[in-house]
Amino acid sequence: MNDIIFRTHREDERGNVFTTLFPYRVNFGGKKFLIPRRFESDGASVPRLFWRIVFPNSDSHVTTAGICHDFIYRRQPADWTRAEADRMFYALLIEHGAGFSAAWCAYLAVRLFGGIAWSENAVLKAAEAGKK
Repeated sequence: MNDIIFRTHREDERGNVFTTLFPYRVNFGGKKFLIPRRFESDGASVPRLFWRIVFPNSDSHVTTAGICHDFIYRRQPADWTRAEADRMFYALLIEHGAGFSAAWCAYLAVRLFGGIAWSENAVLKAAEAGKK
């Protein structure tokens, strides 16, 4: 799988903000999705405190995995679960050259703490659906 082509254009309270420059097709476990051009992500949301242990969110080995993970967490397609999104994140980290121990730590972090973001995004998605 190729890397996502993106631009880093600002920093917010969580770190860098990456914007995809072209659509990006993903096929994981037989599930396909398309990340659109101009999708914004913070990459792999690793707090600065843990960068030395895992990796900074702007590390080229993790940006593609982080953007794909963010896309599924935010859009929550009906055929995806949070666990599948987290497994994809881990697999993409390994595929893009992150070390095994760093990828495993990142995977454990999203399994332990990602539920908050998943739940918040589910509420936002439901609110947007209610406006239509």
